[in-house]
Amino acid sequence: MDLPESLDGRRVSLRHRVGERDGRPLHSDAVGELTLGADAVTVQTRRGPVRVRRDAVVAVRAVPPAVPRRPSWAVVARLEELCADAWPALVEQRMGAWRLRAAGGYTARANTALALGDPGMPVPDALDAVRAFAAAHGVPPRVTVPAGSPWDTAVGRAGWTIDVGHG
Repeated sequence: MDLPESLDGRRVSLRHRVGERDGRPLHSDAVGELTLGADAVTVQTRRGPVRVRRDAVVAVRAVPPAVPRRPSWAVVARLEELCADAWPALVEQRMGAWRLRAAGGYTARANTALALGDPGMPVPDALDAVRAFAAAHGVPPRVTVPAGSPWDTAVGRAGWTIDVGHG
């Protein structure tokens, strides 16, 4: 098959012969970035490079870019925990997987509850505890949650609004 130079460097779906069984050809597919060579092509897939002889290529077509993979919520929560440990608030109280934090109103980050999982009680009760903690420390009640996470959904269902403009 004649491969167009315009596909070099593009993301493609490439079908190629890998053998024969009972007189019938066997095919496989590779999806990834294509590199054209003189006698062979290479498709850089998520699992690694797939090298295919040019004469084994049956079909090739350009495909849209891959959808970026989202990290698991466990990874997001771990990163948030590491950040909170590295830059702690002046006052911190644990409530299940939540951290109630206060720092005299100095920054929004240090004066919020960090919600990263199960607070150990129903979310409406946890939000009442956030309000009480905030009042006791003279800061507005806020909850920081990873956007789109299950905790974001639970806090939103309780009537709290997303604050995208604080810093």
